Amino acid sequence: RHTVRQKDGGLALAFRVEYLKWSAEFDVEFIPSYITADQLLTQFDVTGMMVGIGCWRVERGGIRGRFRVVRG
Repeated sequence: RHTVRQKDGGLALAFRVEYLKWSAEFDVEFIPSYITADQLLTQFDVTGMMVGIGCWRVERGGIRGRFRVVRG
């Protein structure tokens, strides 16, 4: 349970689900003459560590939402 500020400046309680172990699989299209596959995977790794996903992600001062690329 968190207190969140709404766009109009008011406060509200927010209840959010937390998944401790999760994974996702997706396809990515890229231009090989612009960035190599290894460079792209490295960028995803850095994004997962420094930005994350979700409302309580690292980028927003939270401690959740980090992810890493599983290669192989």
